[in-house]
Amino acid sequence: MKLLVDAHVFDDLSQGSKTYLKGLYSSVLSSNSKDNFYFATNTVASFKNELENHANAHHLQYSSHNKFIRLGFEIPSLIKKHKIDWAHFQYISPIRKICAEIVTIHDLLFLDFPEYFPQDYRLTKNFLFKRSARRANWVLTVSEYSKQALIKHYNIDPDKIVITPNGILDFFLAPQLAISDLANRYSLGRFILYVSRFEPRKNQLGLLKSYLQLELWKQEIQLIYVGGKGIETHEFRKNYETLDKRIKENIFFLEDISLTDLKWLYEKCELFVYPSFAEGFGIPPLEALACGANIICSNTTAMSEFQFLGERLFDPNDQAVMTEKIDFYLKNPTSNRYLAIDYLKTHYSWETAASRFHTLFL
Repeated sequence: MKLLVDAHVFDDLSQGSKTYLKGLYSSVLSSNSKDNFYFATNTVASFKNELENHANAHHLQYSSHNKFIRLGFEIPSLIKKHKIDWAHFQYISPIRKICAEIVTIHDLLFLDFPEYFPQDYRLTKNFLFKRSARRANWVLTVSEYSKQALIKHYNIDPDKIVITPNGILDFFLAPQLAISDLANRYSLGRFILYVSRFEPRKNQLGLLKSYLQLELWKQEIQLIYVGGKGIETHEFRKNYETLDKRIKENIFFLEDISLTDLKWLYEKCELFVYPSFAEGFGIPPLEALACGANIICSNTTAMSEFQFLGERLFDPNDQAVMTEKIDFYLKNPTSNRYLAIDYLKTHYSWETAASRFHTLFL
């Protein structure tokens, strides 16, 4: 079998879909040596940076960064040239269906929470996602929450949907402590951490409000946001720009950092807070747990499936409760601080996703 993977996200900054492809196929390639996998990106370097060297993993080159050219011409051409049997896409498949297709749709949050997304975004994504999902041979998603959304909004046959849950990279599960120069570069001391790209639904603003209400900068506790820009967050920017210089000096924004730096942040943070209103899964809190972080997490959408966190879950729509949770767990950092690695390995592993992926071809 020959399978092509549209891996253009490997060329971009860190995001959930990039982590998904890296984790899934690292495990798939490790457990499958008889089939050939072709990963299409704009640069061979981005392919090599994300996946280990496997004899049956091959790189295909995109000549254009334009998504319309990629979907309209380049992918169909590559499928024909290399006689591809299956092709795997995330969210959107090409204009023409030339071979059997697998489409991963991580979530349909723009339909469940339209208030967080611009109208043109909702209309465009809805048309393209629905078309891709309905014509695919298999639809993959990452949580029961997202599976039910696909059934509800697109009337997809449940038997056609396979949950391939996100897993935790072995790098975060390894016991070795990370070494980083972030502390020296940014004069970091004690800090609260949030990892996710900036979008209104991610609720970076709610965390900022709690930080200000507790006046944590006066306790020399810093606030670090890690993540690139997604959908414009006007309210956050408006609130941040009015802050006093002394407060701003304690708030940091980091983008596209290395895995080593990210692991170091997870290991060193006083508290990891994940206050998102809506997620298709939510991998950062699990990564933080694997690194031994003291965490609290939203209990909405897919995160409602993280019942093992118990009292560490909170409703992000209740600002007062979130502020109370932050205050309590900053003062009680050793209370159930570390979740057993064995539990994470059992319930959130890429091996689980890979084994379900393999069943598609039985």
